[in-house]
Amino acid sequence: MLAAGFSVVADLRGFVIRPYGPRRLAQRLVCIDATATRTVLLMGQLFYRDDTRRRLGIAIAGNDAGLAGACYDAAGLNGLCNLEGDFVVAVCDRQKSKISVLRDPMGYYPLYFARHGGGLVAATSIRPLGDLLPTLEPDPDYAADYLAFPYDTCSELPLRHTAYRGIERLPPGWLLECNVATGGVTSRPWWRWSERVQQLPVNSVAEAGALVREKLEGAVRERLSRNALTASHFSGGFDSTGVALLASRISRTEVHALSLVWEMRQRLAGETEFIRTALESDPHLVWHPIPADDLLDYDGMNALPPLDEPCTMGPRWHTFAVLARTAAEAGADVVLSGDGADGLFTIVPRFYVAELLRKGRCQDAWRWATRYSYAYGLSAGRIMTEALQDFLPRRLRDGLSAVLRGGRTEFDTLTERSVPPWLTQRFVRHHHLRQRTLAMQIPRARGGFAEEAQTYSAGDWMTWYAGFPNGVTMSRPFFDPRVATLALGLPRMLHAEPWPMKPVLAAALRDVLPDKILLRSRKLHFGIFIDGMARRKRELGALVRDTPIDDDILDKPALLDSLDKAVLGLHQNQWTVGRLRIALSYLSWLSTRPAWRQQQVLPLQLDEITGAPATPL
Repeated sequence: MLAAGFSVVADLRGFVIRPYGPRRLAQRLVCIDATATRTVLLMGQLFYRDDTRRRLGIAIAGNDAGLAGACYDAAGLNGLCNLEGDFVVAVCDRQKSKISVLRDPMGYYPLYFARHGGGLVAATSIRPLGDLLPTLEPDPDYAADYLAFPYDTCSELPLRHTAYRGIERLPPGWLLECNVATGGVTSRPWWRWSERVQQLPVNSVAEAGALVREKLEGAVRERLSRNALTASHFSGGFDSTGVALLASRISRTEVHALSLVWEMRQRLAGETEFIRTALESDPHLVWHPIPADDLLDYDGMNALPPLDEPCTMGPRWHTFAVLARTAAEAGADVVLSGDGADGLFTIVPRFYVAELLRKGRCQDAWRWATRYSYAYGLSAGRIMTEALQDFLPRRLRDGLSAVLRGGRTEFDTLTERSVPPWLTQRFVRHHHLRQRTLAMQIPRARGGFAEEAQTYSAGDWMTWYAGFPNGVTMSRPFFDPRVATLALGLPRMLHAEPWPMKPVLAAALRDVLPDKILLRSRKLHFGIFIDGMARRKRELGALVRDTPIDDDILDKPALLDSLDKAVLGLHQNQWTVGRLRIALSYLSWLSTRPAWRQQQVLPLQLDEITGAPATPL
C-alpha cells in the first residue's frame, strides 16, 4: 500500500473523499480545492503552470488543486486535459452528479477503481478499497498474465485488470467518469502517444541536441523541490550526471549528489573516477558517497513493505530506500534521476540494422554492423544474425525445439518470448501462456521502441515504496512528455552513431558534462547485483518451499532448480534471470498478503489537508 493517498466513494448519497496516511506526508502529496459546486483532489505536482494558465486564460490559481479546478471550471474535461505534471486528479461535481478522474501520461501515481453499490469507489492504492468492498480475492487471470510477462522492469503491468478480482486499473493517460445518478462508468484515453509524437524535419545531431537541451532544462527546472532541497542520482554516466549538473546550474539552492560507490568490486570501482571528474566540474554540488559493496539484490527482502500488487522491482528496494533516506537526511524531498534516457536516445544495433535490411540497404546494414561490432564488443556477423531474426515471427525466434514444445524451454535458454519451465503444463495450456507472452512483447518500430512502448515505463514503484516512507519523491525529467515526444519525433538515424554514446544527448549536454564522460566507453553492466541472489539463496529457497500456491500453477522443484542455476551463472542473458525474478516476486507477494490485509489505513479529515474547514459534500 502507498504510504499516503486518497480514496473517493461516489454514489446516490453523494461523494465521500478521504485522504489517508501520515498527516505531514499526505499534506505534501495531496492538495484540495473546494467550491460550492465541486471539489478537486490532486495527488502529485503540476508543472508548467504558467503555460497552462495562458492556454486557458486563467488569471489566478492557488495550489495545484486550485489550478486543476480553475481548468475544469473554464473548459470542463478538456481543461483537465491541459494539465501537465506527475499527478492523478479527481473532480467531484455535485451540480452534474459526476466524478471525473484523470491520470497523467506517464502514470506517476496509480489509480484503481471498482463498481460498487450502483456507483464507484476509487483510490490511489488497492488496500483502502479492501475496506470498501465486500470481498477481495486474487484474480487468477492476472496471475497468468504476471507469470507470463516477458520483462522484469515495470512498475505496473500495462493491463486494465489488477491482481484482485473486480478492481480495475486506470491506465496512464486515461480519463475515468462516473455519473452517480445513472451509475454509468466509462473510461477512455485522453492522451495517445502516437497522436502526440510528430516526426520532425531535423537534419543534424547538433540541431537535435539544441532542441533536447531546451526541453530537458525545462523539465529539470519544473522538478526542483518547491519546499526543501533537491538531490539527484549521480552515477558518473551520461544520464543522471547530466541531470544533476543541469539542476545545479538552474537551482537557487544547493543540489545534493547521491552516488553509489564501490571499493571491493574492481570493475565497478572504476566508476568513481568518472564521478570525481564530474564533481570537479561543479564545486557547488554537495556529494554524498554511499558505500555500495554490500547493497545487492534481495538485501532487505524481509523488510519490504506489503505491496498492492506483485512487482519485480522488490529485489532492489533496499538500495533505493538507502538513497531516499540519504536524501531525506540531507534535507531534500526530491531526488532526480536519469531514468528514461536509454529508451529515448539509445539505438539498439540489431534493430537499426534490421531496419536497413527492410529497406533493402544490405551494404549499409553490413557497414553499420561492423561499426557497432567495435563499439559493443560483438562480431558483425552476430549483429547481422540477430537482425535477421527480426524478420521471423516471434514464435519461431527461439528455434524449432521451442516451437515443438509450445514455447517451453529450459532455464539456461529461457528468453523473453519463451515459457518458463517452472510453470506447469496444465496451467500453461489452460491460460494460453505462450500466446500471452508473445502478445505482451514491447512494441517496436523504426529501428527502436514504438511510441506505445512508453506504457511499459509507466508508474514509479521506487517512489511509491522506497521514496514515500522517507518523505521523498523520485522525479524523472526524461519521462517528461515534452522531452519524450520531442525525442521520439527525431529521425532515428541521428541516434545511430555508436560513438560518442547517445550522440543527440551528448550534443545537448556538451557544455555540461566533462569530456571524460562525453567520450567514455559504454558504462559497465551492473549485473553484479545478481550476487544478492546467491547471498540470499537460502531465504529465496524457503520462500519457494513455504509459500502456499496451487500445485497446478507452479512446479516448485523446477523453480528451485532454476534458482540453483541462476546462482551458478548458468543462464543465457538478463531476460533469463528476469523471468526467474518474476516468479519469485509473485511468491513474495502471496506470502505477504495477510500482513497487507491487516495494514491500517490512516484516514484524515479534509481540513487536516487544507488547514481550513472543508466544504460539506
